[in-house]
Amino acid sequence: MKNVLIYCPHIAGHRLEYINHLYKGACDRKQNAFIFAVEKNFHNCKSIMDWPQSENIDIVTIEDYIIKKSKGNILRQAYYKCKGLGTYTKRYNPDEVIVLDMIEYVPFLPLFVSVPVKGIIYRVITYEWKTESIFRRAVDYLKYWTMAYFDVFQSVYMLNDKQSVNILNEKYHTSCFKYLPDPVVPITRVESIDIRGKYNISPPKTILLHPGGMLRYKGTLEILKAINIMSDDVLSNYVFIFAGRITDSIKNEFNELVYTIGDRANIIIEDGFFPFEVLGAFIKNSDWILIPYKTKSQSSGILGHAAYFQKPVIGVEDSLIGNIIKEYNLGVCIEKSNAESIKKNLEHLPKLSIKESGYVESHSIEMFNGHILG
Repeated sequence: MKNVLIYCPHIAGHRLEYINHLYKGACDRKQNAFIFAVEKNFHNCKSIMDWPQSENIDIVTIEDYIIKKSKGNILRQAYYKCKGLGTYTKRYNPDEVIVLDMIEYVPFLPLFVSVPVKGIIYRVITYEWKTESIFRRAVDYLKYWTMAYFDVFQSVYMLNDKQSVNILNEKYHTSCFKYLPDPVVPITRVESIDIRGKYNISPPKTILLHPGGMLRYKGTLEILKAINIMSDDVLSNYVFIFAGRITDSIKNEFNELVYTIGDRANIIIEDGFFPFEVLGAFIKNSDWILIPYKTKSQSSGILGHAAYFQKPVIGVEDSLIGNIIKEYNLGVCIEKSNAESIKKNLEHLPKLSIKESGYVESHSIEMFNGHILG
């Protein structure tokens, strides 16, 4: 029997979803014992997912003082997160540790933990090396050198990025960097919402959906800027739906752009957080999914949802998302995440049917768990 500690001091973003995947994977691996160490907020938000009882799993709450100390600048956070993890490895004596964001434990992890550690990298630096400052490049080089040359970093999983795995292993003469598929959550229960009927959208019009949290780096404002410079003739063919929470950091600018556009374009705004069932209904009833993210180094769960419902996406060339779109034929790529590139694409948007590409099967939850849990 192997004892595994899964340590997650912060539940945010995809972490709760990934913890749930690993929890269910642990339920299927009765030959091993699992301890999930989580922050206390986990107990407030876990009800939105299913957590079946299993005798080989324990859930423990990380003490508040450990959480509070791991705040401040990046180095302070990393130091105290490693120290906190060290406390729990001594307490539970695991054979293996899994963390959900490996980069947050670099470079101090070898000082506090001696058992093998596995973890995920979400932001892949290979897409940003050319544009980074000399200081930032030096910091990133030190972090990845640390992970490559200290044995405690057993497996460093690059989320959804095969290309960077090869580049980093060759650059640092190691094999610790490994590929991890971003799991596609099957949305089997979809709210019976007739999007066209609800918003009075006639069949000839093309529905363009921008789903999920609205943030500057996701190109939300660039979509609105593109709409603002498009001709009335082109706009008459489209309905734009923004479905997701508009973050405070862009809300004023978002509203100003919508006001400027006025009634020249049919824009529907649903500001809020949506469960998978409602998000799935929006995607299922749309014709194209807009994900012109400015960050080149990260994947997106929306890509998987779009592939699940066989809806084409629009992403940015020369990025992780762009590479995935081209590899699996999931849509089209624009040159840059700016208004002019989006406008140019939408003026000549092809009719595209996305058939089963193999993306969903190769990015299943079982594949995700298999890579990490074995």
